[in-house]
Amino acid sequence: MPAIVALTGTLMAVVGAVGLARPGILIEMTDSFRKARSNLYLASGIRLVVGIASIQAAPESRLPQVLWIFGWLLVGTAVLILLLGHRRVSRLIDWWMGTSERVIRVFSLATALLGVLLLYSVS
Repeated sequence: MPAIVALTGTLMAVVGAVGLARPGILIEMTDSFRKARSNLYLASGIRLVVGIASIQAAPESRLPQVLWIFGWLLVGTAVLILLLGHRRVSRLIDWWMGTSERVIRVFSLATALLGVLLLYSVS
């Protein structure tokens, strides 16, 4: 389970760095991903797997409370994504994509920092 958390942390750090350096690329990636309805289920499934992995890895990690909270947030958002459905999730993504580059960079910085924190917690 720590390997799944470490992979997730790495991906989050990379995606966050891309969003910091080139917000337009992150917007394009997000827009192309959300167009297919099946990607909603994929996103929810990935969140569920990573959430469970985080919860299970928490007791042996450097930051057990952080991983435990992160894991339960992912499980909760996995369920929420399915409850909201494609149309509402797409509206939320539209809102995010319509914000300024500064806001996208703030989200990207937070994503990158959380990714590094996840890596640290399971290293």
